[in-house]
Amino acid sequence: MKLAAYDALIERLEHLAKGSPASYRTRVALLAAFGYLMVGLALLIGLALLAAAAGVLFMAGKAVHGAGVFKIAFILAALGGALAWSVLRGVWMRFPRVDGIALARSEAPDLFAEVENLRRAVGSPPVHRIVITPEFNAALAQRPRLGLFGWYENQLVLGLPLLRRMDVAQARSVIAHELGHLRGEHGRFGAWIHRLRATWAHLAAQNAGGRVLRAFLGWYAPLFNAYSFVLARLQEREADRVAARAASAAAAATALVRVALIGRHSSGFWEDLGRQALRGQQPPVDLLDRLDRYLAVPPTQGARWLGEALNRGNDRDDVHPCLRERLEIIGDPAAGRSQAALAPMPAAASAAHAWLREREADIAGRLSREWLAEHGLFWAARLRQGQELATRRAALVARREADAITIDERWELVDAIHRLDGQAAARPALEELLTAKPDHAPALFLLGRELLEDGDARGVPLIEGAIAHDADAAGPGYALLRDFADAQGRRDKIMELEQRAGG
Repeated sequence: MKLAAYDALIERLEHLAKGSPASYRTRVALLAAFGYLMVGLALLIGLALLAAAAGVLFMAGKAVHGAGVFKIAFILAALGGALAWSVLRGVWMRFPRVDGIALARSEAPDLFAEVENLRRAVGSPPVHRIVITPEFNAALAQRPRLGLFGWYENQLVLGLPLLRRMDVAQARSVIAHELGHLRGEHGRFGAWIHRLRATWAHLAAQNAGGRVLRAFLGWYAPLFNAYSFVLARLQEREADRVAARAASAAAAATALVRVALIGRHSSGFWEDLGRQALRGQQPPVDLLDRLDRYLAVPPTQGARWLGEALNRGNDRDDVHPCLRERLEIIGDPAAGRSQAALAPMPAAASAAHAWLREREADIAGRLSREWLAEHGLFWAARLRQGQELATRRAALVARREADAITIDERWELVDAIHRLDGQAAARPALEELLTAKPDHAPALFLLGRELLEDGDARGVPLIEGAIAHDADAAGPGYALLRDFADAQGRRDKIMELEQRAGG
């Protein structure tokens, strides 16, 4: 489905949901039921073919028949068995639990008490499992024990970096938002559709169920996602209202802004970490503590990042409303613009300290060790790659100093410096390359992307130049230009770019 057609469908469904909620819900319910029907029909056809094969063999046992009868029975059994097995394997596939540290109630009684109080206030079903992860994120993951047929285990996933960068009121609003997905203004129907969205998406992403079910999912999952998109966004809006009621409008607004800004800030930490491996440094044994120290220092670009986040509109790829709309839904948009949203969080005031107490350091250490064990081989591979890059960089620098370097080698040098030392260190070599060859598409693209990431409009003509000189740059190039226009609040420009990109 092309982007323009998808947007038009979403717009029609939003009008339908607003003008005739019952009709909209009926359509979504019928499409959901159709998914169950087709899976059940495929299973019945498979079983019918198996039964037919058995019938042929039974009749063959009562009379003398040639080998052709047994061949027919074999073909029917093979087709029916393959179809039935592919459907059952897809429907009954295993949905693993969320990875992380699952807390016992005795380990964090304050956190469990807080979640239970919020659950009762929100009116959501019980939370069966609380998991601490190393991500700066929070989520409510429902694991279907019986695949497509449900029996859900509710898992509240809380990232330790997030708990460390929020106070209790802010973290309470985040948890309340996640619990709001289990009830929402659409009640059980909304929760059912919410679970189905995740289930169909998971089945499609896992490429499960054999050729027949995969073909059906390839058509059905995107269509169901489009029809249920409006409902999912309505649930996000209701979950934000729940968060504001459970904590306070100011706390919920500040939490939203902190998630947006600190999430963007954390990307710099992971980029630096990747370069540390290339430069031959040892992997950190205290990863989570290092990340927390990094995030404790507010970014110098924080005010600009906040402005860009508030400029952005709704995204067709994200059911969450844009930050500006979410702050308006909460009812305190000014709180998100205050200095409190940008201020650092003292460790003693954090939700992690209040809810995990002495367990916080132990959890951080365990998550860091697990990360180290999981990424040890990757780190060693990056170390070897870094040694090769450093050797090649030295040779290319020598060729440049001898004025014997080619254009391709200049680009190779830019890439080596960029990967080993970052974009600031690579900028002089990049500008030298563009002076020598102004139409070098990869260099134009790289410099343009860096400028756009810094909020600098001078990157726009560079990206356009890269697209003009290399058709392969069109897809990622237009995506960068759309994202920059969105950050500047230029919705008219986004539409123009999508038309030029053929979306």
